Amino acid sequence: MSTITTDENNRPPNDWQVVVFNVDAKNLIHEEASGWCEVALHLYKPHTGKKTEVQAKERQVRVHLDTNATPPFSGKLNPVMLQRSFVPAARPWKEAGTLRFQADVTINEFQTRERAVAYVQAVFLLRDEESRQQFWFSVQIWDPRGFDYPKLIGWSQQMRDIVTIDLCERCTGLPNFLTTIENGNPYLKTQPQSANSFSDITGARRTISFEIGPPEIRRALEKLRTQSPSIADLSPKPEDLSLKLAAIEVEGWSDVGASVILDVTLSNWQLQLY
Repeated sequence: MSTITTDENNRPPNDWQVVVFNVDAKNLIHEEASGWCEVALHLYKPHTGKKTEVQAKERQVRVHLDTNATPPFSGKLNPVMLQRSFVPAARPWKEAGTLRFQADVTINEFQTRERAVAYVQAVFLLRDEESRQQFWFSVQIWDPRGFDYPKLIGWSQQMRDIVTIDLCERCTGLPNFLTTIENGNPYLKTQPQSANSFSDITGARRTISFEIGPPEIRRALEKLRTQSPSIADLSPKPEDLSLKLAAIEVEGWSDVGASVILDVTLSNWQLQLY
């Protein structure tokens, strides 16, 4: 079993990174390559009191995202990712294995003004080693709009179990399989201790835990092959997939003149391949 988790002091090992992007600014604002520090990022907009800050201390990472605090890039996509890259790529399903993900998530604060959205999700960048094509497998953890609605950013499908394209000025352009955490989901196994995907803002800590085994990823491959013509030649075999990146993503998007504030605490994250 391979386990990527916090170390004996509940800090992330050095192969976990806190990465903060401003995608549409064509600029990586900050990357904390050491994997752990007291304050990973602090952006402050003078005279306004607005700030975006990522703090890593003891058992947790706290993200305070304010799209007003990244001048001159307001009105754009602002992701913060706690991520782990795999070099060489891992092969979770090569021998009928399973990927298991768990984290504690707390939504401390959320505010929007005008046209703005925010969400938290677990994302996995997968590659088919036969066709050399890549795609995202994304699991929605929190979204204040719920999960049965037309997306605001150019998506007309429903949120549950859909295939979209990762589109923005500097996004990957890859197909994105998007699903939720709930009992009976054919694309992942929700663990008994896990909360479902949620949309409320109570400040309560929720444990998110799910597994993706060969049957679940095979169903996702079938849907990707039928709904995304660009990767119709994707291999239907889970054992042909490799895992390049796993991350918890805290993301806010605001239109020009709008804003979003989101404060999230992440703790006790764990990724197991067994």
